[in-house]
Amino acid sequence: MTKLSQLPILNQNEFHYLIDTDEYDLHPDSNEDSLIVYEFTSNLLDISKELILNNIPFSHHISEDVNLSYLIIDMS
Repeated sequence: MTKLSQLPILNQNEFHYLIDTDEYDLHPDSNEDSLIVYEFTSNLLDISKELILNNIPFSHHISEDVNLSYLIIDMS
């Protein structure tokens, strides 16, 4: 399991635990340890590259309500 401290780009950006957000109800299949990163606070492209290089599963979503993009990162 990769630790958050091993992901410098993600750590330089703002992230939240999915369980603490409104989007948690939209993703019931996500793990409780999942993180969420929003496009309005972070560079999703740079974070995506880092996740891919470290073989960390994630998914990209677009909120229909506000037309904003976000990543859900499975840290389990």
